[in-house]
Amino acid sequence: MDIYEFAMDIEKKGKEHYLLMMEEAQNKGLKKIFKFLADEEEKHYRYIEAIKNKVKIELESDNLENAERVFELLISEENKNYSGVKDQIQAYQKAGEFEDKSIEFYKEQLNKHKDPLEKNIFLRLYFEEKKHKLLIENILEFVTEFEMEASSPEHLR
Repeated sequence: MDIYEFAMDIEKKGKEHYLLMMEEAQNKGLKKIFKFLADEEEKHYRYIEAIKNKVKIELESDNLENAERVFELLISEENKNYSGVKDQIQAYQKAGEFEDKSIEFYKEQLNKHKDPLEKNIFLRLYFEEKKHKLLIENILEFVTEFEMEASSPEHLR
C-alpha cells in the first residue's frame, strides 16, 4: 500500500468513526459536530485521492466557525438532551486518540518527504487534524464538566 492509499485509509476510518458517533449521540448539537467532522474527513480523502491521481485540487477547509455555532446550539435551552453523555465520554476520548494518530502520521510524513509539494500536502493535512483534535478536546471538556455538574450533590437535590 503506498503512502497515499494509507492516508486515504486513515481518512476513511475517521469518517466512519465520526458517522458512528453521530448515530450514537442523542444531542442535536453533538450530532452536528460529528457530521461536520465526518464531512471534513471525506474532504481530506478526496484531496489525497486527487493528489494521488495527479489532479490539481485545493483542500477545502471549513473553518471552525461552523463548530462554534454548533457549540452555541449545544448549550441552548431547547437542546438539553444529554442522556448517555457519561457513556459517550470514552468515545470522545477515543476520537481524540484517533486524531492524535492522524496528527502523528502526517507529522512523520512531513519529516520523511523532501519534495516541497508532498511536504505541503502533509502539512495542510497535519493542521487540519490539529483543528479536529482541538474540537474534540472542547467537546470532551464540555461533556465532562456537564457530567460533573449533573452528578454534584447540589444538582441531585
